[in-house]
Amino acid sequence: MGRNQYVFKEDQKAFVKEFMTLCETRNSWKVWQDYLTITAISISNAVDHRDNVREKREQDYMSVIGTYQKSEVDTFCRLFSETMLALDKNPEQDFLGEIYMGLGLGQNQKGQFFTPWHVAEMMGLMSYGEGIEECIEKKGYVSVNDPTCGAGVMLLAFASACKKEGLNDISDKVLFVGQDIDLVAVKMCYIQLSLCNCAGYVIWGNSLTQAPTGDVLMPENDEADVWYTPSYYRLLDALVKAHEEKAAESA
Repeated sequence: MGRNQYVFKEDQKAFVKEFMTLCETRNSWKVWQDYLTITAISISNAVDHRDNVREKREQDYMSVIGTYQKSEVDTFCRLFSETMLALDKNPEQDFLGEIYMGLGLGQNQKGQFFTPWHVAEMMGLMSYGEGIEECIEKKGYVSVNDPTCGAGVMLLAFASACKKEGLNDISDKVLFVGQDIDLVAVKMCYIQLSLCNCAGYVIWGNSLTQAPTGDVLMPENDEADVWYTPSYYRLLDALVKAHEEKAAESA
């Protein structure tokens, strides 16, 4: 999909306008990568409990942000604000994925093409089964996994389906797990899941050879390759609290 073939939506236009100011003297693909790195690490390092991972990501953050002038850094802040406002206003969309494709960046990275929202929405509703409530009642949560998550559209669509089916407070009941071989896709998915209050994590790696191991709540993959959303820690706290309450009732 070329840039001239896509008509950006109203809530995407402000983002694209700001983004293009950074591309006047820089490569748009590199600017996109840098925006995702800066934003994903800003979210992650505010909540991640792993000191070694935070330190490594902080180094990556500084190596990227140090190549931009203050005015350009301010533009990155506005891009983050536009992303946050758009997903807060309407979480039922693949905000970053659509912009990524609309700018033609998917053609730069292995000819990617992301699933349109209306298709993902239909599949999300089809995936919501009768056993979900029973699973939550038994385990305290239900997990959903997309091994080729892209920007996270299928996971976001499942979150939308849960709400439409009456499953409220999904951040306490649903664990969203994504994985992708492309780090750019991983960061897009991570940012969108985080801003939509989805509890879970995104793994960078080949899902055929590096599938998650161990308990789904705490994967045993290389720590640096796992990005935990802020709501992930709230889900863990809720599960621990529920377990303690059950133990107290049984005592």
